[in-house]
Formats: sequence, structure tokens, C-alpha cells
Amino acid sequence: MNPVPVHPFELPVPRPGEHLIHDLIAQALA
Repeated sequence: MNPVPVHPFELPVPRPGEHLIHDLIAQALA
């Protein structure tokens, strides 16, 4: 049961600093 990626940039396996990338993407889309 893998959640559907919200952004095409997301990878199936979480990596260190991934939350930082998500924050940058969120700010860019804001």
C-alpha cells in the first residue's frame, strides 16, 4: 500500500533531506 506521489519528483524510497526538497517544492508551487 504505497501512497500515490503528490509530486513527480518524489521517489518510492525516502532519502535523507527529502522533506527539505518537499518544502522547496511546496514553496515554489505556493
